[in-house]
Amino acid sequence: MPSPLGRTPTTRTPRPPVTGPTTTTVPKFSGFLAQSVAFVSADDGFVLGYVRCGKEVCFALHQTLDRGASWLALPSPPFGVGAPGDRAMFELHFANALDGWALGSMLWATDDGARSWHQVDLGGPVAAVASGEGEAYAIVAPCLPSSVVCKRTSELYRSPVGTGRWAEVQGAPAGLDVEAGQFSLVVESRAVFLATAYPRPELFASADGLHFSRLAVPCSQKSGTGPGPYSPGQLVASSPSDLVLTCLGAPAMATQAIEVFISHDGGREFRRLPSPAMVGLGAKMAMAGQTTLLLGTEDAAETWLERAVSADSTWSTPFERHDEGAGLSDPAFVDPLHGAFVYCPGLFSLVYFGPFGSPGGEVYLTNDGGSTWSAVHIPS
Repeated sequence: MPSPLGRTPTTRTPRPPVTGPTTTTVPKFSGFLAQSVAFVSADDGFVLGYVRCGKEVCFALHQTLDRGASWLALPSPPFGVGAPGDRAMFELHFANALDGWALGSMLWATDDGARSWHQVDLGGPVAAVASGEGEAYAIVAPCLPSSVVCKRTSELYRSPVGTGRWAEVQGAPAGLDVEAGQFSLVVESRAVFLATAYPRPELFASADGLHFSRLAVPCSQKSGTGPGPYSPGQLVASSPSDLVLTCLGAPAMATQAIEVFISHDGGREFRRLPSPAMVGLGAKMAMAGQTTLLLGTEDAAETWLERAVSADSTWSTPFERHDEGAGLSDPAFVDPLHGAFVYCPGLFSLVYFGPFGSPGGEVYLTNDGGSTWSAVHIPS
């Protein structure tokens, strides 16, 4: 794990207001609404979210060096367009305690632990960033903000961490359509995996991040909720060998059937796991170790997180909220015990609950591999 930064005095940095479309009714919330969380070790993590600043909504960024016991305010990425009203989904990714990226309408990077940010231009919006052993990867989606017909396809870029020298990966799969959703970019050590549902179900693997081979997609050809086949939902990993892939059926009545497959040989062979007891729309996965899995989902009434600890175990439900489907984001682990996620991400809270008060926007942590979860207080 990377070494955490040394402690520095707590300071308050002026935060730029969120620009772009605004509402006539200022959202009724106080405090901090978390949007995205990224930990680089058990103790060291960053959280991006929203705060009230007068009559506007502002971005705010905080760092903890003691697993949420205290927080340091840092300069937030200077996004050019923000919420509410913006379609961009704001996310953080950090390779280590110094090098990180913030995804929004533009891509911003830091090489000094979020003390400063600079813009990265890769020729189009960036849909995902992931990093492994010394290398960072980004999927550029040229058509992402457009509602007109676009004939360009997504491209994979690569950069040594800490250098900012990005170059297109010439050996990456061509024709990936990430604008339609349901795609994954996963990096573990030097191994890179790509999964997409459109225009066709595909799964690719690379041992060096440069040369890719096609893997068989294990999703069933007959969906339990519709006439079509299951399609890849999300791919996650805890090592270059240990992967989990979800496959989703067609949505029906705020739910969709789901399959969960696990591989221990880098995706060459998958084994289907027992289906989760509760199924909503979509599936957000995290892998705490070789066999410990978490699956978050929501329907029109509630949000829940399910957990399985072996290939043959039934799923338990360590987290559940009756909340009109507020959802969760960024479930991830830095080791088999320590994980985090954001409950009711800030952008969802502002858009759907803003005029009536904004619940959620909370960061939850686990220290026991996902058996129990507790919210942490983040100051505004």
